Amino acid sequence: MKDYPLSIALIEEDEDDQFIFSSIIESTSIPAAISFLECKKDIQTNLSTLESLFPDIIFLGCPLKHIAETEYLEKIRDNAILKETFCVIISGYTHNKYLKGVFNAGANLHINKFNDIAVLKNIIIKVLKLDLKNCPPPTYETFHVTEN
Repeated sequence: MKDYPLSIALIEEDEDDQFIFSSIIESTSIPAAISFLECKKDIQTNLSTLESLFPDIIFLGCPLKHIAETEYLEKIRDNAILKETFCVIISGYTHNKYLKGVFNAGANLHINKFNDIAVLKNIIIKVLKLDLKNCPPPTYETFHVTEN
């Protein structure tokens, strides 16, 4: 983990989820700056914002009714500035077809959206303590993070 504040982008429109996420980050000793972006159908607007933020890590929590995480991931991976950015999906979807889709689109990790905030907090802290620039590429067997 780096010594200066970790730049985090959370693409999530649910204000309750934004609050939970920021509360989790604030409750840690990890220095971080969080930027919130809404799940927009116009992905290019968010990509431009992400390019200017140049975050260390992007958390995606877009509901499928707006735009699929796979579309965001594909655009991020095709972007010259953002393509190496560590991307984490936070979702309640755990169907094998969905997981394979986000993995193949370039997610580094998939975190279940747990009802137990303590479990979610522990997982997010573990993710933020990773050496994001030197993590090995994910394998399908290791990219889905559960509470164990």
